[in-house]
Amino acid sequence: LLVEIDPAALPAAPDGTPASEDFFEGALTPCGIGNVAAATVVAYDSKALKGKPRSIADFFDVERFPGPRGLRRTPRTNLEWALIADGVSHEKVYEVLATREGVDRAFRVMDRIKPHIEWWSLGEEAVRLLETGRVVMTSAYNGRIYSAAQRGESFEILWDQHVRFRDVLAIVKHTEHLEAALRLVYFASSSSSLANQAMQIPYGPLRRSSLERLPDEIRSHLPTAEPQFGQGFDSDPVWWGEHLSELRTRFERWADRPVMVPKDWPGR
Repeated sequence: LLVEIDPAALPAAPDGTPASEDFFEGALTPCGIGNVAAATVVAYDSKALKGKPRSIADFFDVERFPGPRGLRRTPRTNLEWALIADGVSHEKVYEVLATREGVDRAFRVMDRIKPHIEWWSLGEEAVRLLETGRVVMTSAYNGRIYSAAQRGESFEILWDQHVRFRDVLAIVKHTEHLEAALRLVYFASSSSSLANQAMQIPYGPLRRSSLERLPDEIRSHLPTAEPQFGQGFDSDPVWWGEHLSELRTRFERWADRPVMVPKDWPGR
């Protein structure tokens, strides 16, 4: 369905480093050229939350950090976070999640906060949950939270165990404008183009040379720049392609099941 794109045809970095060595690992595929990485992060209102969360485990701890939580209504990211909060390393999380025992374990962790969850579907809904005080912490896209903070909102990002997902550029086969499409891909994937894009929205360029062109105040908000990069991991789209249907069915049954909440439940 897609045109294969030769990485050797992509523009080199300004110092001459070939594109194949300049892009992050996994950013170049036979038919897709990595563009930027966004991240699902935990965001919180520093004025509404007592204390400062330090790890993803704090998101699941309603005793130390009481208050409602916002989550996107999907098993993706939620189940990974649940296992990591329970002690699984992100390097092993998909291996554990591939077992029935691992899935059961993830849902047991999710049970801890189920009475406190406000679900969202669209990125702006997560921000709205924080703005209106309906939650004190929520999963969210890092760019949305950055924009809200620029407007003066007292929102902060917990980068620990953020989950990165990539945008790629691809070309549909049999286009009548293949050469023009290739020129666009070459232009848009250059070091300068990806750096300029990061100046407009804080999603991380997938070229190292692009990060080098950016000022520190911009890099400090990007998922692909240090120290943020080392605190997160990449979502595995191949793994989810194989398991999403099954886990989504179980997740929806779990989410729809009513929960009785005691009046003295922590964080109520």
